[in-house]
Amino acid sequence: MLDKLGLGISIMVMALSLAWSMAYWFNFEAIIAFLLSLPTVLGYWAKSKGKKGWPDWLKKIAPILLIASIAALLATWINSREVFKLCNPVDSQHTTSPITVSGCYRNLPKDNIIWVAVQDKESGIFFFDSPMATRVGNERKGQWEVPNLSIGSFDDEGKTFHIYALVVPEKSAAQQTILAARKDPASQGIQELPSFTKSKKITVILQH
Repeated sequence: MLDKLGLGISIMVMALSLAWSMAYWFNFEAIIAFLLSLPTVLGYWAKSKGKKGWPDWLKKIAPILLIASIAALLATWINSREVFKLCNPVDSQHTTSPITVSGCYRNLPKDNIIWVAVQDKESGIFFFDSPMATRVGNERKGQWEVPNLSIGSFDDEGKTFHIYALVVPEKSAAQQTILAARKDPASQGIQELPSFTKSKKITVILQH
């Protein structure tokens, strides 16, 4: 019974790892899971069918290989999740203006744009004065940066501002709203943030 259960699980792991490796451009962890699952399937098949003549070591290590292949498959799932972080500056930091805002990402589609908005805590207005972030890396893993981000004015020393890092699909209404606000020289910011896929927010205090 346990051998048949192991065979079923190992076949499922093999199928999932193969599909995952193809979906994520031959993901390394998925390939490892697939390669481990092949002898696992053979070992459990030989045990469940009572096949003689098959190497005993293959039958004995089948449970170990099954655990290893499941672990590799879990690693594939963890590394395939979309991650977006704002790393600099840190929350509640006292900062000067302009500053460099940066972060990192994982599995972020290349047609997603990263914008940074500054919100005056008192007025609640959002400003998109900086250009879109520069991405360094590939879709799977990399870093992003917005240099020379202006915060407030000279008279705003001691005031609190919120910094938002936003991930916006390139062909979306949110992208058009941001671009329209940036093109208008008389724009005084926007009252509400458009919809977006992911966002990170920190609070900074301006100092000179």
